[in-house]
Amino acid sequence: MRNNIRCYRLYKGVSQRWLAQKVGCSHSTLGAIERGESAPNVYLAMRIARALDATVEELWRENHDR
Repeated sequence: MRNNIRCYRLYKGVSQRWLAQKVGCSHSTLGAIERGESAPNVYLAMRIARALDATVEELWRENHDR
């Protein structure tokens, strides 16, 4: 599942480890989600979006225009 998490994370200037710690998952799990190898559950998706000051819709938008 494609997403914009990495783009938003880099735009915010935060590391993968920081974001993973902030949302309560491992950095390897977050990396798999960023690469589209794994999909988060709804609650983790919401925590990721909140930590990046984004919406779930923005992070998983079909057209990656950011």
